[in-house]
Amino acid sequence: MKKLLFMLLCCGIFVIGCNNNQNDEFFEDDVVAIDGDNNDDNNYDSEIMMNMDEILESSDKKAENGDYAGAISDLQKVISQAEYKGFLYAKLARLQNKIADLNNALDSANNAIKYGEIEKDESMDWIYTTRVHIETELNMFDEAIKDAEKVISLSPDKAWVYAERANIYKAKGEKEKALADYNKAISLGDDSQWIKDSIEQIKN
Repeated sequence: MKKLLFMLLCCGIFVIGCNNNQNDEFFEDDVVAIDGDNNDDNNYDSEIMMNMDEILESSDKKAENGDYAGAISDLQKVISQAEYKGFLYAKLARLQNKIADLNNALDSANNAIKYGEIEKDESMDWIYTTRVHIETELNMFDEAIKDAEKVISLSPDKAWVYAERANIYKAKGEKEKALADYNKAISLGDDSQWIKDSIEQIKN
């Protein structure tokens, strides 16, 4: 009797062990399937990353040809995958400004500054200037002047930064301040015709 009970107990342990092994195999299959799905997603991201330069070039060409909607669409694809976004958001803001989509342009410019500061982008003067243009278009002159002063603090030896602030003063009707900044730009080597024309417009 004891021998029979022992044999039955051994058979029970064997059956349980077999069931556990089958469950482990099913679990491993599920893990492989999940991992496979993740690999597909990673390959998709990698493919976009590999084509990023080509997509950016396509965006630039479309913008040159006046297809701003297409250029914006391409640029948004790149931004969705890009590691560094500050400069790209600034480009997007400038394109949106071209089609007078000023509210979205301002949002993009804000994102450009946010990411640019985090990424320590070396072109922050250009990025801030992007928001200056949009704020000026929206008659947000005080905000635009504040940003222009930030640009000047970043690049005090560049002529164009003073010309940018001069444009705001001119739009605001502060002629003397505009003239001072235009002349500062000229003293730093920028004698562009448009600056001379702006000075003449103010004097007349």
